[in-house]
Amino acid sequence: MWKHSKSYGTCSEYSSSKVHYKDPTSTRPLEIELINTSDTSLLYINAHTLEFPAQKEHPDKSKVHITIDDEEIETSAYRLQGGQRLLLDDDSRKLIVDALNNNKSVTIKVGRYKTVLSPKGFKH
Repeated sequence: MWKHSKSYGTCSEYSSSKVHYKDPTSTRPLEIELINTSDTSLLYINAHTLEFPAQKEHPDKSKVHITIDDEEIETSAYRLQGGQRLLLDDDSRKLIVDALNNNKSVTIKVGRYKTVLSPKGFKH
């Protein structure tokens, strides 16, 4: 289920919006956060139990599998402090947002975690 929130600053440059998703049907859900400000857009992937697995060759990154219309893309995301939060690159973020805006479901898998993002209720 998508949840939307906005924070208003004293001027538009300090305002932001957040779109948040957590799959209620998944046994190992990922939490997705899309944060927009006047000059940037960021997509975070969060886990609430175990750390995301680090890549052997790049311990500051984790492999992320994104599936849209039976096409799987593998990318890497930066592991943030604590290992339970990832920051996705801009191209992958745009791919996910475009798919959701075009009413397509998106599956994201990282290590033992997997979730399906429904386009229903998504607004960006």
